[in-house]
Amino acid sequence: MGTKEKNIKNIREGFSLNESGSLTFDHCDLKKISQKYGTPCYVYSENLIRNKCQEYTRSFSKNNIDFEILYASKAFLVKAMAHILYDEGLSWISLPEGNYILLFQQISLLKKYFFMEITNQKQK
Repeated sequence: MGTKEKNIKNIREGFSLNESGSLTFDHCDLKKISQKYGTPCYVYSENLIRNKCQEYTRSFSKNNIDFEILYASKAFLVKAMAHILYDEGLSWISLPEGNYILLFQQISLLKKYFFMEITNQKQK
């Protein structure tokens, strides 16, 4: 983490410039990441994901709404995400074409999970 990072105005949450002027995301130098892993490279922030989960939960809770927050597993399905969902009390929804193997490996981490079936019917 750079000691003199500057927040960039009008840019998405989590982005800043470090001392050398490189763009960082959640204090990770994106130039170094691109040099190490190449591009395109997807970078996720556990801090920002957790903050958003907590923000959603707080929003519903403070309004005394009975709610269930479902995360669409097709969006980003990795073991680390299952741990975050468990820690933050969110549930997981999976579509049939989703990666069931990973889902079943993580079921012990999930408080609730849902399966959704979508059928396509061709018109005759």
